[in-house]
Amino acid sequence: MNHVFELYQDFLTGLEFKIQETIMSQPVDLSNYINLQKDMLRNTENPMKSKLLESYIEHGESYTKSNKMTQRHRYIVYGAPIQDHTEEAFFEAIKDLEEKTLYITSGVNEFELSALEVSNKEIIKYFHMMFDYKSAQLYPIGSESIPQIIIGGKKHDEIKIS
Repeated sequence: MNHVFELYQDFLTGLEFKIQETIMSQPVDLSNYINLQKDMLRNTENPMKSKLLESYIEHGESYTKSNKMTQRHRYIVYGAPIQDHTEEAFFEAIKDLEEKTLYITSGVNEFELSALEVSNKEIIKYFHMMFDYKSAQLYPIGSESIPQIIIGGKKHDEIKIS
């Protein structure tokens, strides 16, 4: 595994544009797994199995709320200057960002690590955690609609290197 991280470090060092890498600890979101268990519970006829599943779901929900389990995500941040205030310059900067994104994601994927683009919502969640970690755990940004305030991102993708 150390070999993979050495290759990753060499890759980042060799980039011809500036980046910032940050690592953020985040609680593990077990909601999809818990929902899967609830679906199994609804389809279970065996009363003993139902009782076990109910207990298991309750344990999973309490574990999630306690924030005892965390995961670390690496974020790579980079930018592209907009040369002037024209629409053409804006689209040129977007093209530059897309090329950098493709270069980074394809390079990272070569090391059998995963790299995904961050969505607008994920960026807002990241800032929420960075500036008020405790509140972000108690009142996480959920499925509510968030207006598009960051231009050029992908709606459903995210950059997480794990």
